[in-house]
Amino acid sequence: MWTGSGDAQLVNSVYFDNRQMQLYHGRMDKTPGAIALRLRWYGTEIKTVYVERKTHLDAWTGHVSVKERFQLDEPLVVPFLNGSYTVNEFADDMKRKGKKDSDIAESCKLFTQISRVIESKQLGPTVRTQYMRTAFQIPFDSSVRISLDTNLCMVREDVCGYASTITERWRRDERIPVKASQHTHFPHAVLEVKLQGDVENPPSWVNNLLHESGMTTEVYKFSKFIHGGAVLLTELVAAAPYWIDDVSIRESVNASAPTASNRAKESILGREEKTQKKARGRDEDASSAGFSELGEQLLHHAQDEDDESHPLLGKMRPERNALGGRGGKTDFLGRTVKRDSSGNDMQECDCCCGIFSTPQNTTLPRKVPVRIEPKTYFANERTFLSWLQMSVTLGSISSALTVLSEDDTAHGAVMQVMSIFLTLLAGLFTVYAMYIFLTLL
Repeated sequence: MWTGSGDAQLVNSVYFDNRQMQLYHGRMDKTPGAIALRLRWYGTEIKTVYVERKTHLDAWTGHVSVKERFQLDEPLVVPFLNGSYTVNEFADDMKRKGKKDSDIAESCKLFTQISRVIESKQLGPTVRTQYMRTAFQIPFDSSVRISLDTNLCMVREDVCGYASTITERWRRDERIPVKASQHTHFPHAVLEVKLQGDVENPPSWVNNLLHESGMTTEVYKFSKFIHGGAVLLTELVAAAPYWIDDVSIRESVNASAPTASNRAKESILGREEKTQKKARGRDEDASSAGFSELGEQLLHHAQDEDDESHPLLGKMRPERNALGGRGGKTDFLGRTVKRDSSGNDMQECDCCCGIFSTPQNTTLPRKVPVRIEPKTYFANERTFLSWLQMSVTLGSISSALTVLSEDDTAHGAVMQVMSIFLTLLAGLFTVYAMYIFLTLL
């Protein structure tokens, strides 16, 4: 059990969605204005709960995605979700705590907006994420902030119903064992770097850490909520994230599959759950620290059966190589992974006795897509049109000079010479633009 020592902090987040998974699909499609709603708390004792809303905005448009939140005392979470706790009561509570009027107005606006979204979309608890977060920052310098999330696991939370119908619990009872197909453990740590100021030119040590150290791999727009929803709520989602097929996470995904062995475990857990409910009665005042014990159990739970796999992945079918052996796949780091006779993954080593490296003839494919901004498309065409626009402008000026020039005067002769020069310059711009366009096409 985690005792709270060390630099890491336990973080729990309960994400909200409906049975159509509208918020999930909005975040998957990166729709401008797509939101994610969650309740977050820190540590093992739930005293303060943060109600947070994340809004996605496309960075290439000049906007920045925002995260807004306000806090509630834990006993007020259920009244907030079912609508019995009003915004006026919330404002009075903030005044009693001595908050500024500007903070009260901003929090009340967010309170009202989130309440309307929960009611209109019939949202309810869907997925919980739990992990240990360690934060790194240079003292008195916020230009670079780094967070490292380890021991990451996700749990289904769609056991409480819609938020408006919740009267007792707004999260899963931590004392009840979690079924095998209702939780998943993510086998990698998540490193996030946040920069302020000159984002395009980060410090050299940041570039070395992210791109040259070999210890990290960029996974564009990775989301804990999307990963948990895709793995645990497969029957509700219409699309899965691109990283779900990576070899390095197959074992953890398959461990959450509704296989025969997992169903047998679930039936046993179900009987234990009923027995515990009868013995416990309706006591709902137990401490929430028990979920940290659940987290430790999830860390040690992993199984991978060759004949059964998660519906998202299908069965593992290694490719055959030229000698008829098992072919390889690539993991997050682009390394070739093979399986031995017992079905375990093996790292392929192209070297002699593990000492002298042999030359590589082919480059391993990169599994993780490279980020491409939408404005990159048709960049060549936009450049060509810009040059043509300048040519048209010069040609128009040349025509105007020709019309306004006087034939029998020195002034008119100068204007005609200028007109001819601008006409030739406009033609040169057009030829150069066409040459560059055809070269880059």
